[in-house]
Amino acid sequence: MSRSECAAVRIKALRQQLGLTREQLAGRCAQVGAPDITASVLVNIETGRPRNGLRRRAITIDELAYLAKALNVSENRLLHEQTCAACGGSPPKGFTCNACGFSQPDEEGAR
Repeated sequence: MSRSECAAVRIKALRQQLGLTREQLAGRCAQVGAPDITASVLVNIETGRPRNGLRRRAITIDELAYLAKALNVSENRLLHEQTCAACGGSPPKGFTCNACGFSQPDEEGAR
């Protein structure tokens, strides 16, 4: 997982743990000096704007700094993979861990 993907997973998980909507997190970003991080930008950061299964949207260093401040965590916490106590960093295929937000896609062709 790339640093950008890792940060995106953690941003979404922290946002959800705090019970924030994307609109509310965007409001917090505006309060800390980043009005350009809108709810739409957060969708793109969290999803990566995938095409053909590839992430097309990376998070910038500036966005990372503002999002860390808005979420009241260190930038390091958003960047570095930490083993989740609930799933061990590897939830079953097709599931998303409720604790860390990491997901394993279904195998291709599996239903």
